Amino acid sequence: MLSKTIKHIESTIQNRDGQLPCQEVWYEQEGDVAYIYSPFHNGGMSTEQCHILLSVYQHVATLPVKVIVLMGGDECWSNGIHLNHIEVADSPADESWLNINAIDDLIYQIITTLDKLTISAVAGNAGAGGAIMALAADKVFVREGVIFNPHYKNMGDLYGSEYWTYLLPKRVGQEMATSLTEQRLPISAKKAWHIGLCDKVLDKNHKIFAAQVRHLANANAGDNEALQKMFK
Repeated sequence: MLSKTIKHIESTIQNRDGQLPCQEVWYEQEGDVAYIYSPFHNGGMSTEQCHILLSVYQHVATLPVKVIVLMGGDECWSNGIHLNHIEVADSPADESWLNINAIDDLIYQIITTLDKLTISAVAGNAGAGGAIMALAADKVFVREGVIFNPHYKNMGDLYGSEYWTYLLPKRVGQEMATSLTEQRLPISAKKAWHIGLCDKVLDKNHKIFAAQVRHLANANAGDNEALQKMFK
């Protein structure tokens, strides 16, 4: 399994021009900004997919860039752990434990990136652990029309999983965090901005959204004074 993962990672550590036909994770660097793409099918992230994304993120974190942008996928940014993969595993209980720990390791790495500005550019819908993963970044930019489902109530609560008990209250406050997880209602991009779940709502058109993300990422990369204050 490890050798297979390493080979997959080696094929992944390249820019988008070298993307393989079925490649699930890749990155591209533009000046002081690196963009990581992970358009997983239906947004589910299996244990191995989490490991690959983590390894790519760790590699990108070593590059001489000031900003890392998590692009996810256009249709689904992320829906957290891969429930279908877990269901068909020989031991669903063991696989769910492995998957939870794998996504937790990824989110912890994002949270503890202290020498670069991290941005979640949410172009597609995000649910459960995927919605929480977006909050691990320093800034969250969302495409208009995106829907968040940041709750776990129907999944046995999963208390603390994906660091949601830390990330969600940090963003919206404890009272709103409790309301979001208990009511289990979808949240529009505009409402997410209104309650503090994201920092900006950008254009609904995917191409315009991507251009706006690049503009904002470059603007942040060029603001050395703000970056120095953040990294202190």
